[in-house]
Amino acid sequence: MSADRATPCATALQVAGAYTQKARGATGTTVTVRAGGTAWTCREQQGDPNPYERCVAAADPSRWVTLTS
Repeated sequence: MSADRATPCATALQVAGAYTQKARGATGTTVTVRAGGTAWTCREQQGDPNPYERCVAAADPSRWVTLTS
């Protein structure tokens, strides 16, 4: 997991946890979660070579959390 500099680690962990809970069985879809008092939109991005999840804060798109495995 990684995040932009403006997103506290605790919030990034909340986003990751909320995404993990909500995304079970939801493949190839956009998932919206709430963490740190903000809505986050998460969707799969194509990586090189593996895809990853990127969650972006709805109120401020410059805030993001990337989930990799």
